[in-house]
Amino acid sequence: MGRLRIHTIESAPEQSRPVLAAVEKSAGFRSNLLGLIAESPGVTQAFAQMGPLLAQSSLGAVEREVVIMTIGWENDCSYCMAFHSFLCRKLQVPDALVAALRSGTTLPDPRLELLAEFTRTVVREKGTVGDDLWSRFTAQGFTSANALDVILALSQQVLVNYANHLGGVELEPALKEFAWTRPSGAAARQA
Repeated sequence: MGRLRIHTIESAPEQSRPVLAAVEKSAGFRSNLLGLIAESPGVTQAFAQMGPLLAQSSLGAVEREVVIMTIGWENDCSYCMAFHSFLCRKLQVPDALVAALRSGTTLPDPRLELLAEFTRTVVREKGTVGDDLWSRFTAQGFTSANALDVILALSQQVLVNYANHLGGVELEPALKEFAWTRPSGAAARQA
């Protein structure tokens, strides 16, 4: 058992219950991570409000997963890497792309690799991006809105990545096949 309680819909504070129910319906199982953050209705509501905003952002579905999994890698979040690997399968994201995101290797698509590099830099440098990277980013057709939406994704992921670290969430059976730990000997990739 972890440090923090993992709520069910029935045991969660009233304000957190609708979010838990919606996530359970969408994912097809009760999320231990959402059960953990349910203790704080404010965190639960923030997570729930950011989800639709991110889905409607300037980033496409595959781009969002690249950003989220890059953040998960950088934050060493085993739960989020497993969950988003599961989600990538549902979204039919190419296996080679998911494998590269999970292993921390170069992505097979150069444009998505640049998005991952941009995201790593935003995470590591706390939003500071040099002119060279910005020029390469925009030359590939990425926009200021895309850059800001990387920060939106980061904001949401900090909530759940850090909550996972604080609470030590166990994977649900539906996620076991996607279990992830940073590969042995793999250092953080250079931005």
